[in-house]
Amino acid sequence: MRVFVSWSGGKDSALATHRALAQGHQVVCLLSFVSEDGLRSRSHRVPISALQAQAEAMGLPLLCFRTSWEEYEENFK
Repeated sequence: MRVFVSWSGGKDSALATHRALAQGHQVVCLLSFVSEDGLRSRSHRVPISALQAQAEAMGLPLLCFRTSWEEYEENFK
């Protein structure tokens, strides 16, 4: 099954990616919500450059969407 992983840059999203791959899924991209200025991840405030480096190291595209805390849940849907 082709899937995306909700990517925060933290260990939980790395574990989710590992488990998805171990179960035979094809991870096609990483999806990350970032701050309104686009500079940091919304959840852990990881710099976007670090998220990009992580995605590049895994050979996966990174899709980033800007959102506020107020709109985060609705945008995730």
